[in-house]
Amino acid sequence: MQNNFIQLTNLTLKVGKNVLLDQINIAIDRGSFVTIIGANGIGKSSLLRLLARIHKPSHGTLQVCTRDQIGYAPDQPPLYPYATAANYLQFIRQIKGCSKKQLESAIDTLDLTTVRYKQINTLSKGIQQRVNLAQAIMSQPKLLLLDEPTNGIDQAHVTDICQFLQKLKDQGTTIVVASHIYSDFVEKCDYMLKMSNKSLSRIYPPLTTKQVENSYDHQAHPA
Repeated sequence: MQNNFIQLTNLTLKVGKNVLLDQINIAIDRGSFVTIIGANGIGKSSLLRLLARIHKPSHGTLQVCTRDQIGYAPDQPPLYPYATAANYLQFIRQIKGCSKKQLESAIDTLDLTTVRYKQINTLSKGIQQRVNLAQAIMSQPKLLLLDEPTNGIDQAHVTDICQFLQKLKDQGTTIVVASHIYSDFVEKCDYMLKMSNKSLSRIYPPLTTKQVENSYDHQAHPA
């Protein structure tokens, strides 16, 4: 893998006859903060599931760390609706082998103390998303994968989470965020990977808000 933490080589993902990702070649350095941008349905979530070792490539090769070194927050949190936030996170702690200190740190970081004993199905979408993020960061992973992490979260908490992610990056965590909207997460990244036509291209420096909007407009209304 040389100096690359993640390496995708001629990677293709097929489900049945559908090609979700096609001949992707990309390298991501250790400790990078990368944002994957692209319209809904373009394949961002499929790429993150590959990086999380949930999917296997149909063709090509993927080099990435082991699953126990990965924290993954999907766009649709797999939460247990009738469990309390604390019980759910305790369950995740036991699966991952995390310490109680790591559990409490995740709860504090995501500002979940006041809702920890409430049933998940009574929480707002934004708070449920914060519970989802808490389970992803609890193990202090080497690779953190976040799929649409701003969904339903108010601006104050987005800012707090961005600051936390910057601390993780400073500590050496590699962070990959997928987003279809321009957000504070995008502004903090080292560079973007733009997904279109089931492939990726690197953009550096990150685009401005207007450039992102124009790029989507062009995809939706080609000349």
